[in-house]
Amino acid sequence: MDHTLHNLQTLRQIKGLSTKDMADALCICERQYRNIETGRSPLNMDRLQMIAQALGVPIETFFLENLRARIFELLQHTAPMAQVG
Repeated sequence: MDHTLHNLQTLRQIKGLSTKDMADALCICERQYRNIETGRSPLNMDRLQMIAQALGVPIETFFLENLRARIFELLQHTAPMAQVG
């Protein structure tokens, strides 16, 4: 479950969301959300599904190993954004 929690934090940060943002999206207090993200509170599949929906990712994303490296690899293989204007 360690990489699940790590992926949760990584995805939240990549999306530019704070722990408060996530807590608000899940209708829980920020402390409760931080406890989930740090592993102090249990994370069940129902709650993980709600978090996945809040982040706009498939639930399977949390179970990937080396998520940060995979994201970096994907970014390396994408075309640069076209300049507008």
